[in-house]
Amino acid sequence: MKQIDNKDCSLINLEFFHKKFFNKKLDLTKVKNQVSYTQNGITLLELEKIAMLVNMNFDVFNCDFKQFISIDKEEFPLSCVIKKDNVQHMVIIKKIDKKFIKYFDPFYGEIKEKLKSFEEKFLGIVLNFYVLNKEIKNSKMIKQSEKFNINFTYLFFRVTSNLIIFIIPFISKLMISEFSQNYDLINLVLTLSIYSWIVFISFLIKRISFNLLNRSIMNSFAKKRSQIWSFLLYQDKNIKFQYSSYEIIDKINSYITILKFEQQFFADLIINVVSIVFLSVFLFFINRFLIFCIFVFGIIYFLISYLINYFEYKNKPILNEIVIKDSIIQSDLSKIMLNSNTDQYKDFLLNKEIKNIKELFDKQEKTNYFNNAINDLSEYLNIIFPLLLITISLIQLWNGLINLNELIFFITCSNFIFNPLKSISHLFSDYIEYKNSLFKFGVFEESISQNTTSKFSLNNKITEILIKDVSLIFNGKNKLKIHNLLIDQNLILTGKNGIGKSLFTKIINNTLKVDKGAVLINKQFNVNDIKNIESKIYLLSNEEYFPNTTIKEYLFNSNQYKEKIKNRFLKYDFNSILKFYGLNLNMNILNDASNLSTGQKRLLSIIKLFTYEPDVIIFDEFFENLDIKLSNYLKEIIKDEFRSCIFLEISHNQNYIFKDSRKVNIEEVNLI
Repeated sequence: MKQIDNKDCSLINLEFFHKKFFNKKLDLTKVKNQVSYTQNGITLLELEKIAMLVNMNFDVFNCDFKQFISIDKEEFPLSCVIKKDNVQHMVIIKKIDKKFIKYFDPFYGEIKEKLKSFEEKFLGIVLNFYVLNKEIKNSKMIKQSEKFNINFTYLFFRVTSNLIIFIIPFISKLMISEFSQNYDLINLVLTLSIYSWIVFISFLIKRISFNLLNRSIMNSFAKKRSQIWSFLLYQDKNIKFQYSSYEIIDKINSYITILKFEQQFFADLIINVVSIVFLSVFLFFINRFLIFCIFVFGIIYFLISYLINYFEYKNKPILNEIVIKDSIIQSDLSKIMLNSNTDQYKDFLLNKEIKNIKELFDKQEKTNYFNNAINDLSEYLNIIFPLLLITISLIQLWNGLINLNELIFFITCSNFIFNPLKSISHLFSDYIEYKNSLFKFGVFEESISQNTTSKFSLNNKITEILIKDVSLIFNGKNKLKIHNLLIDQNLILTGKNGIGKSLFTKIINNTLKVDKGAVLINKQFNVNDIKNIESKIYLLSNEEYFPNTTIKEYLFNSNQYKEKIKNRFLKYDFNSILKFYGLNLNMNILNDASNLSTGQKRLLSIIKLFTYEPDVIIFDEFFENLDIKLSNYLKEIIKDEFRSCIFLEISHNQNYIFKDSRKVNIEEVNLI
C-alpha cells in the first residue's frame, strides 16, 4: 500500500514487514489510532511501541554510506531513513548493486536511483525489523476482509436500462432486412419512432437510477458528515492535533468516494460482465472470426485504459504534493501582502514561488508526456478499430461468410462489447481510490466505534475540579503528569514558558483529552462525560478561532440566557463600547478576524463571555497586549458579574483580575 497521510511512512514500512513475516496485512486505520504523533510524524520510540503490539520489533543501526552499501545482500530488505523535503522519511531498501539502489518509497512507489544521488539523502539510520514470537493469534490490528453494500434499486434500474438497449441491434437488423428491398415509408417511420422511444426510455431509466443513487449517497454523506463533526467537537479531542484542518476535511470528503464505490461497483461490474457475455455468446453463433476480432480489439482497449489509469494513479501523489506546496506558498504570499515585511524577504518568497511553479510545470510536462501519448493512442484506436472491423466484415461479406444484415448487426453490437471492456478498467482504478478513501476515513470510523460514552449536560454548579493521576502525551512527548491537584478556589498558574500551563487549562475544560487518569467535576463526574463542559468551564485565550460570520451571530448564537444577555448589554452599555472601538453588530468577521485588531478581538471574546453562565473562567495570557483602560474596565465588570465563579489565570506580566489568588507553580506539581 502507498502512503496517503504524510506522517505515515514508518507505518507503511511496518505493514510491509508484517506482511513479509506473517503473510497478513495490518489494518492501518486501527494502528493509527494507537499512535501518538509529533508535528514531524512518528518517533522511533513510538514506532517500537506499535511494532510490539503486532508481535514485531526492530534494531536500529547508525552507519556511514560506505558501510551501508557494503551490507550483505542477504540482509535485505531493510528500512532506512532518508531526507525528503527537509524532513525525515523512511523507505524500504530492496537491492544495492555497484551503481544503483532499488527501494520502495511509501509515497512514490518503486524507485531505482543512482548511488551518488541517494547518498545525498541518506541520514545514516538503518532499521532491521524482526519477529518477537513466531505465532500471532487474533490480533485486533490484522486487516479483516472488506464488506460491500449493493444498492439493489440502482442495480434493478441499470439492468432494466441495459436490457432495453440490447434491443437496439436487433431493431437495426430488422430495419435493414425488412426495408432494404421493400419501399414502405410508413412502417419505416413507425419503426424509427419505436427505435427512438426505446432509446429515450433507456436513457430516462438510466437518469432515474443515477438520480436515486446520488440522492441516496448525498443523504448518507450528510448524515455521516454531521456525525463526524459532532464527534470531533464533543467526543474526541486529540485527533485534531494529529492532522491539519485540510487533512481532516479531505478525510471527511473521502466518504463520498466510499459511498459511490460501494453502491455502484458491483452493479456496474455485473452490468458490464452480463453485457459482454450475453452479446459474445449471441454473436459467437453468427460469426466466430468477427467475435474473435472484437475481443482482440476490446482487450487492447482494456489494456490501454488500464495503463492510462495506472499512470494517473502513480503520478497523482507527486503532483498533489507539489500542488499542496504551491498552495502554501500562494497562501504565504497573500498574507505577506497584508503585512509589513522587508524587500529581501518578499524577494525570497517570490523566488521560492517561481522555483516551485517551475518544478510543478516540469513534473506535469514529464508525467503528461507519457499520459498524453497513451491517450492519443487510445483516441486513434477508437477511430481505427471500427474501420478495421468494417474492413474485416466486408472481406467476410465478399467471401460469403456473412450477409449484409449480420454485418450491420455486428457493427452495431461491437460498441456494446468495447465500452464495457473499457469501463471495467475504470472500475479497477476506482477500487484503488476506494481503498485509499477507506484508509483516510477509517481513522474516524475506528475512533467512533471505540467511543461508546454517552454524554450528558451538567446542570449542577461546579464547585471543585480534581486533577487525579493525570498524564498527557502531546506531539509525541510526555508533557504533563500530575498526581493530585484540587481546584476549589481562584488560582494563578505560574511557571516558565513551554512547561505546560496552557495544556493544563485545556485538559480542565476537555479541549484536550488526557491519556491516563481523570479530571473530576464535583468529585463524581468525568469531564469526558459532560457535553456542555466548555460552556461550564469557559476558556479565554489568544488562540481563539473566529469563524466567518457577523458580530451579532458570533455573540448571540445561543438563546439559552436571552433575557439575562439583554439586561447585561444594557447594564454595561456594550453597544456604546463596540461603537467606540469601531465595531457594530452587523459587521462581518472575515478570515479568522483578520479584519479586526487584537484589542477588538479581545473585546468581542469578553462580551461573548457575558452571553454564557459559566462556573469556572480561565484566562490564558488574555489581557496581554490590551489597552490598559479597556483592560481595567473589563476586569471590573467581570468581577461584578461573575463573582461566584472560580477563576484560573495565567499571565507572564502578572496581569491578573484577582492578584491575591492561590498560586500554583506547574513545575512543582508536574512530575515530568
